[in-house]
Amino acid sequence: MVNIDLRPDGTLLVHVMARTTEGAMILSGLPKVLMDADDDISLGQTVMAATDEAVSTVLPARDLRHNPPDAELLEWLKLPSYAAYAKGVREVKVHGFYEAGALTHVLVTPAHNGGARSGFTPLTDHRVRLDSPTAAQLGAAVQEAFALATL
Repeated sequence: MVNIDLRPDGTLLVHVMARTTEGAMILSGLPKVLMDADDDISLGQTVMAATDEAVSTVLPARDLRHNPPDAELLEWLKLPSYAAYAKGVREVKVHGFYEAGALTHVLVTPAHNGGARSGFTPLTDHRVRLDSPTAAQLGAAVQEAFALATL
């Protein structure tokens, strides 16, 4: 899974979400940064690469209470908490599905930002499925999903 966050300053952070050996989905390293989302092809290529990385990455088991997955992100951004990070952010989730190592389809889902209390909740009524998408199609679908994502 990949989360794409549109920050209030217009930058996009593309987060790879990977499974741990225990099965939890957590942030995998620092996000890819895009300074603007106007180019559907570049956005789609970045999201596709992140989706490939998410599927191929398995992270070691860890104590998430003592080693939270957002600690590196918050330190990098110099923010005190995830609530501070999420303020004013719009999010789109992309789930990639693979067969024999090839991307067969993706689900692109805008999210509602419920703040510190409830986090990002998928707006499944607005989910879009793309079969064998091109980078341009995926980038355009992400842009359309951002228009539906709510704060």
